[in-house]
Amino acid sequence: MSACQGRMHLVLALVALSFAPLPVHASWFNFFHRSAPAKVLQSRDAPPWGFYDPTLNGGSWLTSVPNTYPPGMGEPLNVVISAWSDYDVLQDKESDGGLRNYFLSLGFSGECLGQALGSKQAANVGDGDGLLNETAVIRWNYGDPYVGSCKETIEGGNHFRYWTQDGPDAKSGAVFLAVSYELPIDKGHDIIQNGYNLARDWLVGNATGQSIANPNPLMFEPTPPQISSSSVLSVSSLASIASTASIASLSSLSLLPSSTAVVASPTPTPAAQPQPALNAAGGTGYIAAVPNGQYVGTTSANNYSYQTTVTYYSGLLGNTSVGINHYITVEQDGRPAIDGLIAVFDVKIISRPEGSAAAFTVSLPSILVLNTLLMAVSMLFLISP
Repeated sequence: MSACQGRMHLVLALVALSFAPLPVHASWFNFFHRSAPAKVLQSRDAPPWGFYDPTLNGGSWLTSVPNTYPPGMGEPLNVVISAWSDYDVLQDKESDGGLRNYFLSLGFSGECLGQALGSKQAANVGDGDGLLNETAVIRWNYGDPYVGSCKETIEGGNHFRYWTQDGPDAKSGAVFLAVSYELPIDKGHDIIQNGYNLARDWLVGNATGQSIANPNPLMFEPTPPQISSSSVLSVSSLASIASTASIASLSSLSLLPSSTAVVASPTPTPAAQPQPALNAAGGTGYIAAVPNGQYVGTTSANNYSYQTTVTYYSGLLGNTSVGINHYITVEQDGRPAIDGLIAVFDVKIISRPEGSAAAFTVSLPSILVLNTLLMAVSMLFLISP
């Protein structure tokens, strides 16, 4: 083959390469190294607050605990990792900055030596899959990500169970956590006084580096205008409703007995409102972000860094002891076992280790520039003597 023919073959190869289709999210690093194809981002299907209310489809904000006395008691799903968190964070794995790695960044690890101890709880998060056992139990690791959860199993501490809302009827991808602080194993892993509220707030502290007073002062905040959790409204709609409400129209659901809860009207001069039917967890089914109830912080594990924005919501759990497991020992100073607040975590990955696939992502305009350069090199080969 002559030099001219060889040059022509090279030019044709470069031209073909310049037109080779690449996925929008593909990287040139992945193209040349033949790594796994770029993932397809999930379709986000959730209201603005990041999850579907389980009670809208036969679910509950309380878990199902076996062998309780009296029967039928449950524990509150008091933390939700929002469906609007980064895709990788919602994947139940430790690699690629997934959910288990995020838990590590908060100081929590899986069961002691991988052995599941104790009875399993179940929950119905209203996604059409019905009552399912917990995905796993995650325990405070006392600073040791390998065997620290063994210490928690023996000495007690903060821990949680979790479920993902990904069934056919409500495929949000949000992760629901039942967080509580338990006593040592020789005390039967009973829950400490105020242990559901404290455990939730301490987990918020782990994620944001901020401390929250006990009892949580947010429970005494005036309740803002509330919106039915069955209504999927835009963020602008929420802001519009909030801006038209007068302070005089606000009522604190947190301070009212669950049997007399009322719904604040979004108008300055509200008409009489019918009392809403309470769900099994004592909530009204009307959701509101609590004023002053937002916290932001960063954590890291295995060279992944996360930014967590926590927003407290009211209206879905009650300020109650009805149906709450261990309620006798959890009630404190005349207050019910739970304060009715839910903490919603919106988690973003803000840095990744060098060499991870995401670090090499090239935008579509960059790919077009590279293609143009390849075409220019091809032309130079053609016109050179």
